[in-house]
Amino acid sequence: MKNTDNTSMKTLTLIHKILKIYDDCMDCDKLDLQKLNPTALKVSKNRFVKVMKMLIDNDYIEGAEFDEWVDGNVELLYEDSRITLEGLKFYAENASLLNKLGFLPDLISGGITIAASAI
Repeated sequence: MKNTDNTSMKTLTLIHKILKIYDDCMDCDKLDLQKLNPTALKVSKNRFVKVMKMLIDNDYIEGAEFDEWVDGNVELLYEDSRITLEGLKFYAENASLLNKLGFLPDLISGGITIAASAI
């Protein structure tokens, strides 16, 4: 069971990192693809694509598309995607939780913690 818990936290931490990149890019003209990719996040392409699909399916990210091929390959098109209000809420709520559990460094800003407790 411990391995499942670690995998779940690994995925939750990845979700947080992805949503943070989207939040950080709200002041930019374009999404920072140098930061938002499997290599930069140090995860497999499979995990990255599956997590992005979860975020899109749960309306945390919009403007991304999936092309699924007959052979099972999936192409993720996310250059013009952006975080939604639901994504911002999820990010704020889980930043506080992950920080308390010790899965995030103490670099979480006070604003995120305050926002999470206000929601």
